[in-house]
Formats: sequence, structure tokens, C-alpha cells
Amino acid sequence: MMRQGLSILLVFIILFSISFPAFAHDKAGHDRIIEKVLFGEPSFLTGLTPGSKPYKALDALEDAVAICLDQYQGNYEDLLSELRAYKVHGLPESIKEIDFSGNQYHRRYTHFGWNNGYAPTDLAHWEIRKTILSQTVNHVFGFQKKAGVWTFLGKSKNYGYSAKCDAFAAFLYYLHVLGDYTASDKNTVHGSIIPLARLHPEEDGNEDIFFEIERVLPLVLEQAAAENDIAYCGLMQDIKTLHKRGISYEESGGVTDESFPEYKDLAKKLLEKLENKVPGLLKNEPYFKDVFY
Repeated sequence: MMRQGLSILLVFIILFSISFPAFAHDKAGHDRIIEKVLFGEPSFLTGLTPGSKPYKALDALEDAVAICLDQYQGNYEDLLSELRAYKVHGLPESIKEIDFSGNQYHRRYTHFGWNNGYAPTDLAHWEIRKTILSQTVNHVFGFQKKAGVWTFLGKSKNYGYSAKCDAFAAFLYYLHVLGDYTASDKNTVHGSIIPLARLHPEEDGNEDIFFEIERVLPLVLEQAAAENDIAYCGLMQDIKTLHKRGISYEESGGVTDESFPEYKDLAKKLLEKLENKVPGLLKNEPYFKDVFY
């Protein structure tokens, strides 16, 4: 009887481990990372009272990020409805338009980079997902009166997205991916997520997370960059230093199971740098200040 009970318990453990990714953030965990980087600690939600314009804006951004990266198996129809109620343009009629069947390896269809084409098998309909996040960012900050595709009297026109809109959307995207790195072990992250660092990341199609963060921050923090703000310059230098350390793993033969904890620690350090510097810098960016302060 005891052996039978242990066997049943073992089956449940195996099924549980297959059904759920180990050490993965849920939406609330990812939301906290976004909030820490955008607003800082310990009072990043001070003043964001439920129902206020800033609260609704932040909620929309977090919902759009969740749909963009982690929607599968029919989830998040409710979040899409909330974005529709928030009057975001260009949303799909139903979550079914981007839905796909998946498991803990769903990230290979959404987590390999903001500008990845996800070819030849685009199960997640990546361009639609990008549109959801880009349109939400544009709606929150008002970068353009019209962005993306608009149709009138049967004729469509693509207005595109401003460079700053695309950069901010990509920044939110990579904050989510960094959260998955910090919460993962080697087995759950290997082969299903864009690398932290690669050799020659400047080559098209070979980008890594550090390279992408370095690419978008000058636009996200455009005023600080233009003014050569001391905190901004220090942040960019810290990121470059961490990037070089990440590349060194690739130069020495790649990341192993033994070296992964140290490699993953680079993601934690990057998030810490962003949490310490970005909130104060964003507070002085006019587009961000107008919405949240």
C-alpha cells in the first residue's frame, strides 16, 4: 500500500513538473519587475490610485506585455478585453487570432527577441503580438495621433510607429525576458529564450539582450542622453561592462550547467542597475512625466 501511494505521488510530481515551467515568474512577478524599473523602490505605486489615469496606463502596459509574451493555451482574453476598454487601437477581435497550444517551452515562439521574425514556424503570430504592445505604448504616451494600420472606407494605411514608441515597447519586452532569466535554471531557459550575450551581437539577427538594452535606452531616456546626464552615462557604462562579462562566457566555449548560475547573475545585476537608475531618469523625461507624474 505504501509503495502504491509513493508511486501515485511520484506520478503527480512528474506531471506537475511537465505542466509548469520551473522557477518561472507569473504575471504578478513580471508586473513587479516593470514597476520597479519604471518607478523605483520602495514606493513605486505611491499616487497610482485605482481608476486614476496613471494607474490605468500602467495596468494597460503590463497587460499588453503579458499578452505579447506569455499568451498561449487560450489565456488572457480578459486582458485583451481590458485593453479594448482602454481604447487601444488595432487589437485583434479575439485572443484566438494569436492563440496556440504550448507548454513550458512556449517561450521559443515569443522570447527570442523583439525584432525576431520567428520563421519558419510563427505559431504565436508575432507581428500581431508586437502590434498589441506597440499600439498600447503609443496610446499611453501619445507619441503619434495615428500609429500602425488604420482602415477607412475600405482603404488601409500603415502609419508605422515612432522610434521612441518602438524603443519603449522593446524595453518593456526585454524587462519581461530578464525576469524569466532571473527566475530560471539552465534547463528551463536554455534554447527557449534570447541569450544574454552573444559573440558579435551587432550583426543583424545575432542580437542579444545586453545589445538590445543598449540600443533602446538612448531613445527611452532621450533627454538624459542628449544632456549627457551623469547617472545615464554611468548606467550605460555599467551595462557595457556587464555585457563584456557575458560575452566572455561565449569566448571561452559557451555557458555550461556549472557556469550558468554566474551567467544568470549578470541578468540580476542588469536589473539592479536599471532599477537603481532608470526611475529617476524617466521622471525627468517629458513624455513619461506627463502620464505618470
